Amino acid sequence: MSENYGHCKTGTVCTDQATTCMPTGGTTVAACTATECNECIGRFKCTSQTTYDLCDSDKKTMASGKCDSGKVCSIAFLNSASKSICGTSCETTPTCSNTEIIPTVAPTTSTANYKESCNGITVKGNYAMKDDLQCKKYVYCEPTGTTGDIAAILLSCSADTYFDASKQKCVGEKPSTCT
Repeated sequence: MSENYGHCKTGTVCTDQATTCMPTGGTTVAACTATECNECIGRFKCTSQTTYDLCDSDKKTMASGKCDSGKVCSIAFLNSASKSICGTSCETTPTCSNTEIIPTVAPTTSTANYKESCNGITVKGNYAMKDDLQCKKYVYCEPTGTTGDIAAILLSCSADTYFDASKQKCVGEKPSTCT
């Protein structure tokens, strides 16, 4: 992840590479052209057309996530009545112009019903993803009003970390409850 958590500094350009802000010139191609692309707006930032980061209060990345198939990342959609960072292209326009980098390893856990992990949650926070015995994925759940609606964002721990439900965060040591 980039060392720059807002817009890129003068002399650099926003890219879709691992280091988001790269020096201008040479073969570097700008990818993030939208004003809010790769900028923490509240708790989230879009990092590509289909990926996003969860930001802490210091605008630093806490975790990364990916929109469901057929959906795009949009700060405008998040700020609408939907309260979701991802929407279909019919509902919203992606915040970033860059496309996602396709992972080389397919996910090992079904993510189709990740929102069920938030059922009964009354306090915002990170919660274990239902049926993820490998402890690589978790869900950020946040009640959005008095009607019982909950925003649910699927997130993943980095390669060498595991989600520890008791600590509500990714840790280096695999919890004993994980396979």
